[in-house]
Amino acid sequence: MSRGPSDALTAWLSEELGSIRSCTPCGWSAGRNRVWRVRRENGDSFHAKVLGEDRAFRQEVEALRIWPAALPARAAGLPRLIASQSALRAVLMTSVPGQSFLSEAAGAPGGREVWRRAGEFLRELRSLPHVDTDPLPLRDAIPARLELWLERGGGEVTREEGLLARRLVGDGALFRDRTRVACHRDFQPRNWIVSREGERLRLSIIDFEHSRPDHPLTDLIRVLGHVGTERDPEFRELVGGLGLDRWADLVPEIRALTAVHAIGCIAWGVRHRDLPLSRQGHALLARLGSGAEDSV
Repeated sequence: MSRGPSDALTAWLSEELGSIRSCTPCGWSAGRNRVWRVRRENGDSFHAKVLGEDRAFRQEVEALRIWPAALPARAAGLPRLIASQSALRAVLMTSVPGQSFLSEAAGAPGGREVWRRAGEFLRELRSLPHVDTDPLPLRDAIPARLELWLERGGGEVTREEGLLARRLVGDGALFRDRTRVACHRDFQPRNWIVSREGERLRLSIIDFEHSRPDHPLTDLIRVLGHVGTERDPEFRELVGGLGLDRWADLVPEIRALTAVHAIGCIAWGVRHRDLPLSRQGHALLARLGSGAEDSV
């Protein structure tokens, strides 16, 4: 066995898969999470993931258990759950072919098509049956989420940043007519896996530890943080695939959700000593404070 997995994880993988040829650390590992590519003696490839927190483990398992069967194959390729082990917070899943979209050369053939496919996946994901039974409606939950992140951010969030975020979120009335839908909640190009079968482009989605029902626009926030503005042509492809219209009507909600996300980045960065993520949060708030309606 290659370096990395614990004896307990190795034993569990062997129980599930039989004889294992290799278990190689994967570049997708981040924070307290660890991912390995596991190969059986016959060459079959799988991925094993150990989550750092119970909630992340539960959310990863739930998405892998439900989404691949519920979503149409045309939406996107998804890993399939093979097994899970709660004591280890470990998940064993099938591998999806390809590489992260971020590793694709800028302007590579099919690049814009990937963005549209990503939007189509979100459209299918949003349409999954879900009854919002959370006792706290979004109009109350989102302001409460902001206050929690502000508390956790401590002195790293400036007074001006806190005031800006509170002003954009307001009392939550922006969200009074919203109910939760299925969300990936870490939807960004690094989690889009692209492969090609001849002329056919295949998009797969990975990394479901943050997945849970949330505001219908949640999965646009990290993508906007990646491109910088809703006028970006690639982002417009995604919006087209998602089927959104009347974008101007959505801007106040987008800006409010981005503010909550930005404060969350700062707070998470403080807690996990992730300075790049904290800087990203400060940069997002600076964009929001610039006054440009499409600058997020």
